[in-house]
Amino acid sequence: MMKMKTETAGKGFRKLASVFVVFISLALFANVALAADVAVSRSMPDRVDPLGTLTVSFSITPAKTLTAFDLAELIPQTWSVKDWSVSGFDKSKITMDTQSTQSFMGGTYKGYHWTFNANLSSAATLTYTLDVPVSSGSYTFVGIWTYAGGFDKDEKTLTVATAPATTTLPPAVTTTAPAPAVTTTTLPGGGLQLGDYTIIIVVIVLIAAIVLVFWKFNLVKL
Repeated sequence: MMKMKTETAGKGFRKLASVFVVFISLALFANVALAADVAVSRSMPDRVDPLGTLTVSFSITPAKTLTAFDLAELIPQTWSVKDWSVSGFDKSKITMDTQSTQSFMGGTYKGYHWTFNANLSSAATLTYTLDVPVSSGSYTFVGIWTYAGGFDKDEKTLTVATAPATTTLPPAVTTTAPAPAVTTTTLPGGGLQLGDYTIIIVVIVLIAAIVLVFWKFNLVKL
């Protein structure tokens, strides 16, 4: 009886372990399947001046060699790409075409498509420039890239507006108070100063003291 219970418990454990292994295998398979074969990131400003120049770059980093890759950029319909370049890949092996009208998610754009006609196995950067019109406002850019086995997209809103004016305050002015003026008091009487009267008084007092001494010793009769 004890032996049967042990065998039953062992079978249950092995069954549970098998389910666990299958679960882990499915999780790993799903993770590999969901992993993107390429990473693409956009670089562009949030704001640009009217009549200015806009530069947009896409950094493309494949996780493995891609036998096919296509990048589409949807820009405002009245705008036009002026020039484009690529680094990390042979430009002569890229074909660029334009669609003057292309609809996407309820909006109407002008579409530019760059098709890589050779294997993409290392990082590359595609850059384009365009002249910004005079009209201010908010504009949407949509990037869509496709490759063997998948696709992805990126949206960016650009504001066309003049940068706010910067107010520069004038430098602070430091004022130094003048030294207090020396005031001289002039007493009436021929322009004599206060110090002159003090000397005269002292002399009179000395003369009176001398006369008093002489009088006291009968040297002078008053």
